[in-house]
Parts: sequence; C-alpha cells; structure tokens
Amino acid sequence: MQLTSFDQFIITAIIILLSLLIVVAFFNRKREQAKKRAELLFGEEKKEKKKKSPNIIFGTLYNFSKAFFNMFPLLKKILPKSDQKALKDIELRLELAGKPFDMDAPSFVMFKYFSALIFFFLLSIIALGNSRYDYFIWAVIFGVVGYFYPNFYIRTLLDQRKKQISKELPDAMDFISLSLAAGMNFQLAVDEYIKRNDTLLAYEFSIFSNNVQVGMSRIEAFQRMLDRNESSELRSFLSSVIQSERLGTPLRPVITSQAAEFRIKRRQAIEKAIATAPVKMLFPLILFILPAMMIIIMGSVLLPSVGVRKSIILETENFLYYRVTPEVKVKINGNDHKILHCRKISTGKDSIIVLEPPLVLNSSEENYLKNFFNKNKDLTEAYFVRIELPESITSYLDLEIIAPNGVRSRKLIICKYVKLEMDNFKDTTIESKNKKISFSGRVSVGCRVTLSLNGRNSVPLKSFNKDSGEFLSQEATLKSGTNRLNITIIDSTGLSLTVTRYVKYTGVEVRAEFKEKSETFSIYGTLVGKATKNSKVIIKREVTKKKKTLYEEVMKIDVAGEGDFEAKIPLEPGLNRFLIYAEKDGSESPYLRKEITRKLIE
Repeated sequence: MQLTSFDQFIITAIIILLSLLIVVAFFNRKREQAKKRAELLFGEEKKEKKKKSPNIIFGTLYNFSKAFFNMFPLLKKILPKSDQKALKDIELRLELAGKPFDMDAPSFVMFKYFSALIFFFLLSIIALGNSRYDYFIWAVIFGVVGYFYPNFYIRTLLDQRKKQISKELPDAMDFISLSLAAGMNFQLAVDEYIKRNDTLLAYEFSIFSNNVQVGMSRIEAFQRMLDRNESSELRSFLSSVIQSERLGTPLRPVITSQAAEFRIKRRQAIEKAIATAPVKMLFPLILFILPAMMIIIMGSVLLPSVGVRKSIILETENFLYYRVTPEVKVKINGNDHKILHCRKISTGKDSIIVLEPPLVLNSSEENYLKNFFNKNKDLTEAYFVRIELPESITSYLDLEIIAPNGVRSRKLIICKYVKLEMDNFKDTTIESKNKKISFSGRVSVGCRVTLSLNGRNSVPLKSFNKDSGEFLSQEATLKSGTNRLNITIIDSTGLSLTVTRYVKYTGVEVRAEFKEKSETFSIYGTLVGKATKNSKVIIKREVTKKKKTLYEEVMKIDVAGEGDFEAKIPLEPGLNRFLIYAEKDGSESPYLRKEITRKLIE
C-alpha cells in the first residue's frame, strides 16, 4: 500500500509537531523544577502532597498541552471562553480532587480541547495509514471521548480521595483522642498526627493547621476543610467538631464516639464488599474462566487419549503373525479368519516352509518364519493367524480366539503399517569399503525420517521428497568395525518408530594403543597396533596456534607382514594428543584419537 503525497505531508507535519511538543514540554518541565528549587531556598518549606499512583498518561498529555499553548498563544484567544461560574465550579472540583499536577481552571479547560485534538489525530493517522477514510467518523467520536477524558479522570480522583480519607479517618481520630487524653490540646494533637503520618488525611490536617497558625479561627479552618472534601464520614466528623466548638463542649468525647461509630461503619463496609465479591466475580468467571474450563473438559473428551496413542503400534512390515493353538476358531472384528498351518521341512543344509492352505510368501515373511523355527528348534510345525495391514492407515483389530470347549480370549490390536525401504541393504546389513557413506531410501507418504549413526552422531538429510517419501542423507563417517544406524520414522500424527540397521566397514583399518598407561616419565611413548597390510600408518600431533587447533605430522610407518607395527613417538611435557589413521591406494581409514601425558615429577 502506497501513501499519496497529501497523506505523506500530513503524517510528516504531525511528526514534526509532536517533536516540537516534546522539546517544549522538556524545557517547561526544567523551568518548573528550577522554580520549585528556588521556592525551597528562598521561601517556606511546604509539605509535599502525597500522590497515590499518578496517572502517567494524564500527566504527559497535560505537559504537552501546556507546551502546545505556549508555542501557539493565539489559540488561547480562539478557544471558547468559559463564564466565571463554570470556572469556579472547575476550580472547586480540582480543589476537591487535591489539585492534581497543580492544575488551575483555565489550564484544565485548555487541556480538554488539547486532549480532544490529540484523540482525533491519533485515529486520523490510522485512517491515513490504512487508506480507510471512513475511519474519520470514528476519529470525531474519539475526539469527543478525548474532550471528556479529563472530567472522567477528575471524577475518578474524587472517588479515590473520598474512599482513602474515609479509610484513614478512624485511626486518625483514635490517635487524636489518645493525645487529648494524654493532656494535649486539640491543636497539638493534630500537629503530632501530621508529624507521625504521611497520608492524605494528614495533608488535609496540615492545611487546617497552617490556616490556624496564620490567624484563622478553628471554626473557619474546619469549615474550609469541610468545603474541600466530599467524604461523608469526614464531613460528619467536622460538623460534630464545629458544633462542639460553637457550644464549648469538650472535643474528646465527641471524637471518641465518632471514631467508634466510623470503625463500625468501616467493618460493615468490608463485610458488604466481601458479600458482593461473588457477584462481582460472576462476570469474569463466565466470560474468561468458564470457556477455558469447557475447552479443557470437552477437549479431553474429543481428543484421543494418551493411553490409546501409546497403544498404537507402528510396523515396518505389512503383515502380522500371531501363534495360536490347533483346532481353535479365530474371529477378527467379528468375521471368521483362516488359520495357517506352517511346517518346516529340512532339505540337507537348508529348510523350506510349507503352508496349508498354500500361500506365496515374500522374503520378509519367509525370514520371519525361518527365524521362528530356528529359535524353537524342537518344533517342526506351528499354527498362525496372518493379518495383512494397509499402508499408512491405522487398523483397529478385535482379535477373538474361541477354543473347542467354549473358552474365549479377546485382544484389541491397534497398529499402522509404514513403509521403509533402504537402498543397498541386504536384510539388515550393508558393507562399505569407504569410510564416508550416504544413506538413501523411501518411507510412506506423509511420514518424516531422521537418521543417527552409532547412537550419537545425527546424520542430516540432503534431500527429502514429501510427495514420494524418498530421502538422501549427507555423507556420514564410519568407524572401524560394525556401525549401528538408527532410522526413526515419524508419522503425520507424531507417532514414531526406530528401526536399526548395521553398516560394516571393510576398508582400510587401523587399531593402536600406547604400551604405557595414560601417564609416563619417558620422553618417548611406545605405540603398538595393527593395520591393513601394505598400508601406511600416519601419526599426527595436535597443536594450538593462534587459537586454532592444527595437526602436525610426527611420522609415517610402512605396515608389512601381518599388519602389526610398533613405533617410538617423542613426547612433549604435559598432555599429548595424537591423530592416527592408515592410508592405502588413496583410501583413508577412520581416525583414531589417542592421548598420553608426560610427567616431570612424581
């Protein structure tokens, strides 16, 4: 999506304007901080008002508002002017809210218009970026929301302030009552409470105390405190105190009785909140928790259980054989099934398998039956249930065996045949004269395959065709002797089966060991071993140069006769590591790594 030149101009102008606002807001903030420091140095120290979790969004927007109107002072004259009564109402609400961010009524009015402008432009940018000009209707709606956002914030502050003062009042009244009982007058008790507490109510009492100290009567100071707060408990307390002051009655009994009453009200409010908690929890419970619980409960019913998945057997042969006793009746999924009578007939060195009824066997089935009779040499005949399996389909087989006397035996078999064909393998073994070899083959469509050699080294695949299941691995390095190749087949549902094949290395070989133990004092180590006849054994020492591991040739040994060799190898102090291999006709044997330590002192 490409923006038009007009869209690009609007977005660029908005970015530049926001950058200027940030710069001006930064300098305004620095100026206000300097002004406060000057007041602390040259004026009386004022108690900082406690602000509970200040609203970062509101404060940032307010700072931007001041910066904006400082940049464009003519806009102040364009804005609609509020009458004095409206400004007084706003000033009273700000006073009741605790003067957030030291805001006055004119600044609050300008901030409302700025907030509306910002909310409008935010959605306008989204509309321009998506070329959805119908979004401008929503931008106007968001502008209206932005205009009333400051009112909503002040209303929230008023509610929080009322609740906080009502919560702190009983403890404050108890403290003042105890101070009066200890012999203090009311003014000293209030001052002591202000010193020991840093709460919202303590801040209100500090304003009361300052008013009294400058010559205002206590009744008038109480009246102003009453006008500044909307907490019903505090207003009730102040009304009682003002009445007591006018009538000249003692304050301590009034404060004590009021504290007990408010403490009871606070306890009742807590009990009411506890009672209404289940009702308030009902909405999030139904909207969020209940759907998640239903997904878990119904999902456990709809999804196959782990036990069933674990009971599924993957097979790489398309047949199953189960041995049964003669004269039984076999049913699979309720249908009668034939029983194979297998006989082994010896013909000199070899033997043949005869089936009744006659059946053509593939090589895998024939090997399976021959291995069975080889393991059970005392048997010459046996009875089997033969089951054919379809490729890549999960088969659920209800196998039921019925004896002549009516005894029944049932077994549920869940299996799946996945094809595995490995090229160049004869049965389970392959021979290789090269120490590097690639593996290729085919698996059923929809399955994946991973290879590992000798249980540790993973053999990455060079290519894999998802449509045909054919795969080719990268070259892997064999070790001397027999190597174990593990082929893991993973079907589309995540079930896996590991099949083992063997690779016998028949090329150039070498075996060697040091005559000495792992440590020696001699400057030479005696290496003895055996290698392929007429080959050359090469011995290299491991060295580190410029943080790189290199191998420097130490000697070459011509192997003749039976292939045995012995060599004296010079050793350096400390740990010596050697790489040993044999060469013949351009072919190399697998590498041997040996190490021996030459000690200097015992």
